[in-house]
Amino acid sequence: MPETRHWDARDYAAHSAAQQEWARELVAKLRLRGDEAVLDICCGDGRATALIAERLPDGSVLGVDKSASMIALAREQFAPAAHPGLSFLQMEATRLELPRARAGAAPSSASLRRTTSTAPRTTRRGCHARASA
Repeated sequence: MPETRHWDARDYAAHSAAQQEWARELVAKLRLRGDEAVLDICCGDGRATALIAERLPDGSVLGVDKSASMIALAREQFAPAAHPGLSFLQMEATRLELPRARAGAAPSSASLRRTTSTAPRTTRRGCHARASA
């Protein structure tokens, strides 16, 4: 999948303190039971996705991002063996195709302003959709 912008995932990870703060604030506002299936749209390096996963002991979270380098870094940092409820998929958020009932929450710390048509197609009725920035 061609990228219109090349992301240097390691550089982003080293210089994304503001984004991480937004993500911490957003995750704190999510009302989660702990057993939901959560979709993290434009997950970047996966650190915010991992924060969500910590709040889902009986659930799961799927992080999706268009950038191959971001997904590669996320998978490297959060290996499935150590993080069983956490997974990552390279995908264009505006082309996201998941079963309608898949996501019980769809947070996005800085990207839904660019992908407004995504959450309604991928979430179930009663989904918690939260965005910041």
